[in-house]
Amino acid sequence: MLTRRVFQRTANELHLILGADLIVADLEGRVLASAGKVPTEAISNIIHTFLLSDKEQDTQQGVCLMRFCDYEEPVCVVAAYGSQRAPEALTWFGSQCRTLFYWTRSVDREAFFERLITDTITPSDLLGCACELDLDPEKPRIVYALPVPENHGMVLADRICSELRMRLDGDDALIIDRTVPVVIHECQTDPVREQDSVCKLEKILTACTSRIDGMHIGQSSIAAHLDQLSDAYHEALDAVEAGRVFRRRELIYRCSELLFELMITHLPMSACRELVRITGMQSFFEHADSGTIKAVLVFLNNRMNAAETSRQLYFHPNSLRYRFDKIESQSGLDVTDFNDASIFRISWMLDQYIREEEIKSTQDRF
Repeated sequence: MLTRRVFQRTANELHLILGADLIVADLEGRVLASAGKVPTEAISNIIHTFLLSDKEQDTQQGVCLMRFCDYEEPVCVVAAYGSQRAPEALTWFGSQCRTLFYWTRSVDREAFFERLITDTITPSDLLGCACELDLDPEKPRIVYALPVPENHGMVLADRICSELRMRLDGDDALIIDRTVPVVIHECQTDPVREQDSVCKLEKILTACTSRIDGMHIGQSSIAAHLDQLSDAYHEALDAVEAGRVFRRRELIYRCSELLFELMITHLPMSACRELVRITGMQSFFEHADSGTIKAVLVFLNNRMNAAETSRQLYFHPNSLRYRFDKIESQSGLDVTDFNDASIFRISWMLDQYIREEEIKSTQDRF
């Protein structure tokens, strides 16, 4: 049902916009909210007189009165006065509160977030329902998407979402399109508390999904407003798609760490093929051994630190140097040079993406 807070907010807004003084009273004449001048005893008597009548609207001594009903059920009485626009204030009040009343009857918290993510909500409904649910629209939030592999379907999605609802503290869990469990995390203002909160949340997400083959988690960038949750949801899904191509061994894919990968996966396939042709690296990747390519990627991930790369791969530094020289002789790229290393990495990512799409295309045909 509608609360005093909602009535008070609506009355304050109309008082500022139209200049009318407003009083909202319950069906026994008790004041629920007011904006403008303090209600006098004379105004209270007019309201009580109106309540005793069977009229829906009336004007008495310059006071415009309206009985607010929903589905013919009386909810409250609104009085507006002190301005020529008082009748207009009643009309506006009735329209806005009917919208809020509809939302509070038909939409719960989970359904509200679902409509935000699927982008099927109007701005006025967004603000009204957020107010009723006591949600701050401008509080930063992060979306985690957990798309279930096709071979598991809705049953697994329901089980994961149910487990998340039981274990989460303060964050919301729901299912989108029947197969994508989603967690909406409300960010903390204190950086230390936020870091701890995210760490705890991701441990829960990992515990719920790590044993499921082919299951990955996408994390969006920060959504600064509730109306950005739909974009954040699609960012998280895109992060999963990109991560599955380029970082298969990881469980959580963060949108902020996949900028190059996301750019490549959003390119048309024709553009990807053309870029690989320009770099001239397609032939190299077809014949290069996986160990050599892995050595370069680890080297780049270590910020081109040869000593750390040798330690991680159990290589002698000369062995690593030999592999780099071999790559230079075959491709013309010196991976110890920043520009050449960038070309190598982007070419490898393009090649991987093309191969992945070709495999998908073959599977779809069969």
